[in-house]
Amino acid sequence: MAKLSVAVSLWCNMKLPVYNLTRVEVLRSRLFEELQLDFVGTKPIGADFDAFVDAVHRILPGGIDRLIVYDSLLYILGQELTKTVLLQLSWLLAGNVKVLKEGKLVRPWRVQGALEWVPLEVVDHEYVADYGKKRKSGYLYTFKVLAGSPAGVCTVAFWSKQYIYFLRGTLGFSGWRHKEGKPRLSFHDPVEFMGLRFYALLDPVFNFEGMPGFRTISVPHSCIQHNRVILQARARVDFVCPKNYTHECFVCPIGADQCPASCHPRTYVTQVCDTCSKASSFDPQRGGRICLNCIKKARDKRTVQKATKL
Repeated sequence: MAKLSVAVSLWCNMKLPVYNLTRVEVLRSRLFEELQLDFVGTKPIGADFDAFVDAVHRILPGGIDRLIVYDSLLYILGQELTKTVLLQLSWLLAGNVKVLKEGKLVRPWRVQGALEWVPLEVVDHEYVADYGKKRKSGYLYTFKVLAGSPAGVCTVAFWSKQYIYFLRGTLGFSGWRHKEGKPRLSFHDPVEFMGLRFYALLDPVFNFEGMPGFRTISVPHSCIQHNRVILQARARVDFVCPKNYTHECFVCPIGADQCPASCHPRTYVTQVCDTCSKASSFDPQRGGRICLNCIKKARDKRTVQKATKL
């Protein structure tokens, strides 16, 4: 999980691939929704496998040979089609339509064998107080690969606070040269990277723990546009909070499961904290006995103590 460096695609003479991520998302949703209706829980073999191939081929865009679809699906022959399996398959096919149209097989990602630019989206984050040998504080971000050979696979990277502040303008937040007449998209907290997109250059050298790794990123205009739609929603520009809250989004307990402008994936639950003895917010997936507010206070206190030693 090496530190990343921002770079344009000319760094390695590789042009960024062009993906219509809206189409990818629509196709992925359609594949998953339609396939689970008839095939979830089944173990297709023989005629049932042929029927499954026909269903997938029917949903995919035109120009894709059925034989390519058949060969690409052989890895699940006789395997139980759980919702997880079908979702991963939907990501894989939707994110590799161009490859299928070229008559090439598409198979689940196992290891990154070559350099490849892919679009990523921040889907989760966790504060880390002492990371690595240098014991840096920052955030461990989780990214979903939206298209390319590892489509649907998640990877992680640690970004120090210094690097996060360095990247904020690159990802679409307003800088000090803010233009008059445009909404100010101010950066407040590292959790605001949630939902933002960029391209990463996957490199076989940085494969780790069964995940693809990267060190170089690029943020094309299409990603900037996507990111600013989210940032404008958080700034209440042409967006009405679904809960009619007036506080900032980065302190809101509502997750992305209920709000498209959320700064974290899951809606927090309320329970009594062992530290402050108050009913407060907890991340339902991470659990624990200390509330998020106490964790933040401890993090801020550590940051101040660290700064005073400099």
